[in-house]
Amino acid sequence: MKIEDIDCHTVIGPGQFGYGKHDDTIARKHEIRTWGTYTILDDCTGYKVKKITMNIDSSISLQYHLHRAEHWIFIKGVAKTEIGDEEMIMHPNESVYIPAGVIHRCTNIGKIPLQFIEVQTGEFLEESDIVRLTTHKQFGDIL
Repeated sequence: MKIEDIDCHTVIGPGQFGYGKHDDTIARKHEIRTWGTYTILDDCTGYKVKKITMNIDSSISLQYHLHRAEHWIFIKGVAKTEIGDEEMIMHPNESVYIPAGVIHRCTNIGKIPLQFIEVQTGEFLEESDIVRLTTHKQFGDIL
């Protein structure tokens, strides 16, 4: 068995890691969007971990967050990231850091679904902390 074949749900169970308040019902929340899907792997005080899968030729909205920073660790596929004024092409085993308040977007430019892990850190990690600068009609959908 190769590491990429392991289902992370069998490796990381709800409540197995992290400190502070932990809600096992949130830890496995799975959301479907037109750009792809995300699954919340862990949700504790001060951080949240998501596995994000983006469809081919899809993009999240151009956005920023007031209260959280994000780390994206790429697992499969090829992405174009826009962070502030910088554009980068990202491959598996590469990562980027997005500080709070910095405009950013991720686009799947590869020929397979893009997968990455998003680690959010900060005092407020709710979806209402997203300030969108574009809509789904312009760029594929909203994260």
